[in-house]
Amino acid sequence: MALWIVRQFPRQIRRDLDRFHGRKLADWWRGTRDTTGDLVLSSDELLDYLEWMDDDGAFKTDADRGGGWTTKQQMLAEIANEAYRFRASYHLVSSKGESTFDTDELEFVDPVVRQKRAEAAEAEAERQQESQRRFEADIGFSS
Repeated sequence: MALWIVRQFPRQIRRDLDRFHGRKLADWWRGTRDTTGDLVLSSDELLDYLEWMDDDGAFKTDADRGGGWTTKQQMLAEIANEAYRFRASYHLVSSKGESTFDTDELEFVDPVVRQKRAEAAEAEAERQQESQRRFEADIGFSS
Protein backbone atom coordinates (compact mmCIF):
# COMPACT_ATOMS: atom_id res chain seq x y z
CA MET A 1 0.00 0.00 0.00
CA ALA A 2 2.75 2.45 0.94
CA LEU A 3 4.63 1.74 -2.29
CA TRP A 4 1.53 2.41 -4.41
CA ILE A 5 0.84 5.75 -2.68
CA VAL A 6 4.46 6.89 -2.85
CA ARG A 7 4.59 6.09 -6.56
CA GLN A 8 1.51 8.23 -7.13
CA PHE A 9 2.73 11.31 -5.21
CA PRO A 10 6.50 11.03 -4.61
CA ARG A 11 7.42 14.73 -4.69
CA GLN A 12 4.45 15.80 -2.59
CA ILE A 13 5.15 13.16 0.06
CA ARG A 14 8.87 13.93 0.12
CA ARG A 15 8.16 17.64 0.58
CA ASP A 16 5.51 17.22 3.26
CA LEU A 17 7.41 14.63 5.31
CA ASP A 18 10.35 16.99 5.50
CA ARG A 19 8.27 20.16 5.97
CA PHE A 20 5.86 18.92 8.63
CA HIS A 21 7.73 16.08 10.33
CA GLY A 22 11.44 16.53 9.62
CA ARG A 23 11.54 13.03 8.10
CA LYS A 24 13.17 11.94 4.85
CA LEU A 25 11.35 9.75 2.35
CA ALA A 26 14.76 8.49 1.24
CA ASP A 27 15.06 6.70 4.59
CA TRP A 28 11.96 4.66 3.72
CA TRP A 29 13.09 3.99 0.13
CA ARG A 30 16.55 2.82 1.24
CA GLY A 31 15.39 0.94 4.32
CA THR A 32 17.72 3.03 6.46
CA ARG A 33 18.23 1.64 9.95
CA ASP A 34 19.18 3.40 13.15
CA THR A 35 21.97 2.40 15.54
CA THR A 36 19.78 -0.30 17.13
CA GLY A 37 18.95 -1.86 13.77
CA ASP A 38 15.36 -0.63 13.60
CA LEU A 39 14.00 1.00 10.46
CA VAL A 40 14.19 4.79 10.64
CA LEU A 41 10.88 4.98 8.73
CA SER A 42 8.81 1.81 8.34
CA SER A 43 5.96 1.40 5.86
CA ASP A 44 3.40 1.40 8.69
CA GLU A 45 4.87 4.59 10.12
CA LEU A 46 4.90 6.19 6.65
CA LEU A 47 1.22 5.31 6.15
CA ASP A 48 0.40 6.85 9.54
CA TYR A 49 2.19 10.06 8.56
CA LEU A 50 0.32 10.16 5.25
CA GLU A 51 -3.08 9.54 6.82
CA TRP A 52 -2.62 12.34 9.33
CA MET A 53 -0.65 14.72 7.08
CA ASP A 54 -1.56 18.40 7.34
CA ASP A 55 -4.45 19.45 5.10
CA ASP A 56 -2.57 22.37 3.58
CA GLY A 57 0.35 20.20 2.47
CA ALA A 58 1.10 19.18 -1.10
CA PHE A 59 0.15 15.52 -0.55
CA LYS A 60 -3.37 16.12 0.78
CA THR A 61 -3.92 18.90 -1.76
CA ASP A 62 -3.20 16.57 -4.66
CA ALA A 63 -4.33 13.21 -3.26
CA ASP A 64 -7.53 14.22 -1.43
CA ARG A 65 -8.66 17.34 -3.27
CA GLY A 66 -7.16 17.01 -6.75
CA GLY A 67 -5.37 20.35 -6.37
CA GLY A 68 -8.31 22.14 -4.75
CA TRP A 69 -8.33 24.32 -1.70
CA THR A 70 -8.88 23.20 1.89
CA THR A 71 -12.22 23.94 3.52
CA LYS A 72 -10.56 26.74 5.47
CA GLN A 73 -9.20 28.33 2.28
CA GLN A 74 -12.62 28.03 0.62
CA MET A 75 -14.28 29.69 3.61
CA LEU A 76 -11.80 32.57 3.61
CA ALA A 77 -12.24 33.06 -0.13
CA GLU A 78 -16.02 33.09 0.21
CA ILE A 79 -15.86 35.65 3.04
CA ALA A 80 -13.67 37.91 0.88
CA ASN A 81 -15.91 37.38 -2.15
CA GLU A 82 -19.01 38.20 -0.12
CA ALA A 83 -17.37 41.40 1.12
CA TYR A 84 -16.56 42.35 -2.48
CA ARG A 85 -20.16 41.63 -3.57
CA PHE A 86 -21.49 43.70 -0.68
CA ARG A 87 -19.17 46.55 -1.59
CA ALA A 88 -20.21 46.34 -5.24
CA SER A 89 -23.90 46.49 -4.32
CA TYR A 90 -23.23 49.45 -2.04
CA HIS A 91 -21.42 51.26 -4.86
CA LEU A 92 -24.25 50.50 -7.26
CA VAL A 93 -26.92 51.84 -4.90
CA SER A 94 -24.89 54.86 -3.80
CA SER A 95 -23.84 55.84 -7.32
CA LYS A 96 -27.37 55.72 -8.77
CA GLY A 97 -26.48 53.01 -11.29
CA GLU A 98 -23.15 54.37 -12.52
CA SER A 99 -20.76 52.35 -10.37
CA THR A 100 -17.59 51.06 -11.98
CA PHE A 101 -16.73 48.71 -9.11
CA ASP A 102 -16.23 45.26 -10.69
CA THR A 103 -16.02 42.16 -8.50
CA ASP A 104 -15.04 39.82 -11.35
CA GLU A 105 -11.44 40.98 -11.15
CA LEU A 106 -11.37 40.55 -7.37
CA GLU A 107 -13.08 37.18 -6.99
CA PHE A 108 -11.09 34.44 -5.27
CA VAL A 109 -11.73 31.10 -6.97
CA ASP A 110 -10.39 27.64 -6.19
CA PRO A 111 -7.84 26.68 -8.90
CA VAL A 112 -9.81 23.52 -9.75
CA VAL A 113 -13.04 25.52 -10.16
CA ARG A 114 -11.20 28.17 -12.20
CA GLN A 115 -9.89 25.47 -14.56
CA LYS A 116 -13.37 23.94 -14.97
CA ARG A 117 -14.85 27.39 -15.70
CA ALA A 118 -12.17 28.06 -18.32
CA GLU A 119 -12.79 24.70 -19.98
CA ALA A 120 -16.56 25.29 -19.99
CA ALA A 121 -16.09 28.79 -21.47
CA GLU A 122 -13.81 27.40 -24.18
CA ALA A 123 -16.30 24.64 -25.03
CA GLU A 124 -19.13 27.20 -25.16
CA ALA A 125 -17.11 29.48 -27.47
CA GLU A 126 -16.39 26.54 -29.79
CA ARG A 127 -20.07 25.56 -29.75
CA GLN A 128 -21.11 29.09 -30.64
CA GLN A 129 -18.54 29.28 -33.47
CA GLU A 130 -19.80 26.00 -34.90
CA SER A 131 -23.39 27.18 -34.61
CA GLN A 132 -22.48 30.42 -36.40
CA ARG A 133 -20.73 28.48 -39.20
CA ARG A 134 -23.75 26.20 -39.66
CA PHE A 135 -26.13 29.15 -39.71
CA GLU A 136 -24.04 30.96 -42.31
CA ALA A 137 -23.83 27.80 -44.43
CA ASP A 138 -27.61 27.30 -44.19
CA ILE A 139 -28.33 30.80 -45.51
CA GLY A 140 -25.67 30.53 -48.19
CA PHE A 141 -23.29 33.08 -46.73
CA SER A 142 -19.63 32.61 -47.61
CA SER A 143 -16.74 34.75 -46.49
